[in-house]
Amino acid sequence: LVTDKLVVTFTGSAPDKAVIAYDKATGTKSWCGGSGKEGYSSAQLLQVHGVPQIVVTSGFGVQSFDPVTGAVLWSNEWLTKTNPRVVQPTLVDGGRAVLVGTAEGKGTRYLQIAQSDSGWTATEKWTSREFCPYFNDYVLHKGYCYGFDGNMLVCMDSATGYRRWKGPRCGGQVLLVENSDALIVLTEKGDLMLVHANPSE
Repeated sequence: LVTDKLVVTFTGSAPDKAVIAYDKATGTKSWCGGSGKEGYSSAQLLQVHGVPQIVVTSGFGVQSFDPVTGAVLWSNEWLTKTNPRVVQPTLVDGGRAVLVGTAEGKGTRYLQIAQSDSGWTATEKWTSREFCPYFNDYVLHKGYCYGFDGNMLVCMDSATGYRRWKGPRCGGQVLLVENSDALIVLTEKGDLMLVHANPSE
């Protein structure tokens, strides 16, 4: 992740050194912190409750860092044993909550993020096994997630974790054409599909 002042990378190193931020101009280390040894998901700069935060998923779970100091603002431990997380966490509820997908059939978790005088908290609202995104990122459109559970295209309500439908077994990648309410799907066999982003069917 490259920001205005930092280059941030996940190292999967020792405790308190899983994420390292370097000064972009000089290359010197600015801070390090966090936990987690496995992960293929890049760090993200997200606006949570309007506050810039660097959010990282790994085999540990999900963690949020202060971009300036590297202090952990909030975290949620959700360990994986063999397959590290790949998909990016997704902001929902106007930037007040985060969806975290995981491997190993564990599903998707909804974390309600809150800030008070005593600090930040991440509270699990629900965990659903009806959508288990692993390798390919999904898209969020009008409150619904569209993506692959294994090789099956599915739609999930982002507020409840309820799966609205499951479509063809095709695997691949999905892109959103937002102003057309459409999904472009490139299957693992090389076929191109245009799918209506419709939560009903």
